[in-house]
Amino acid sequence: ATSTATTTELGCTTFEELVPGDYVVSEVIQNSWYLLNNYVQYHTFNIVAGQQTQIDFFNTEYSTISGYKYEDEDGIATTTDDWTPLGDWVINLFDSSSTSTPISTLNTNSLGYFEFTSLIPGDYTVTEELQDSWLALFPTSTSLTLLSGTATSTYFVNYFEGGSGGSEEYCGDGIKNNDEQCDDSDGLTSGYYCTNSCT
Repeated sequence: ATSTATTTELGCTTFEELVPGDYVVSEVIQNSWYLLNNYVQYHTFNIVAGQQTQIDFFNTEYSTISGYKYEDEDGIATTTDDWTPLGDWVINLFDSSSTSTPISTLNTNSLGYFEFTSLIPGDYTVTEELQDSWLALFPTSTSLTLLSGTATSTYFVNYFEGGSGGSEEYCGDGIKNNDEQCDDSDGLTSGYYCTNSCT
């Protein structure tokens, strides 16, 4: 015979009027939850007449780290209204036991979004892989401590410097874009290095 019960808000339930014999009690693990180490999903036991038996299950909810990757168009970290999403950037995740090889790697989507799921409580570090000609306006790594069932977020912001000759998307195109203070008549002079302040 099979009987099913749902736990109350206190996490307990009772099976009553059981005849002596052998029984197995198991739990149905819900999505985003997992068994703690050294604990099992089912218990097997024998009961005799008049016996009361208590069994326990121990679970923890998985956690999530998510975030966004942005381009800062004017290269000024204090302004945020010029941030645009950057897709296809590599984001790495490390835990406390893996400091050189990431435990997970993914690319940002078209909205600059990334998400690491099914994480157990512990210490983690999220890093971005900086691409050529890009300047990080904020740290390229973030350290986080996760508890059970937490959703934590972070972000990375970069500015495309381009380089000598003004190869950037805006700088060097002969037009004063955004907050550029030069570009109109400077052209692509030798040694030209493009920033919003023309340095």
